Amino acid sequence: MIRLTSIQYHFDDSTAKTDSITCNFNVTSDRNEYLNGNVTLLAKDLEEGTTLDDLTRKQIETLAKTRFAKLAQGGEA
Repeated sequence: MIRLTSIQYHFDDSTAKTDSITCNFNVTSDRNEYLNGNVTLLAKDLEEGTTLDDLTRKQIETLAKTRFAKLAQGGEA
């Protein structure tokens, strides 16, 4: 199971709008194998008309988990 451990918001100094959101994850298997990592969401990752400031925590987690899973499988997110 992929577990979200933190969310960090990064703001544009001049506009105070969210520039990016970094999410940290970890995964631990039954065999004590693990992965740790983070992914960063950018406005270009969203549907047109949606900003990073519009997202709920659950939406952020869903988007970031999808990116993390792709990266963990060796793909480009």
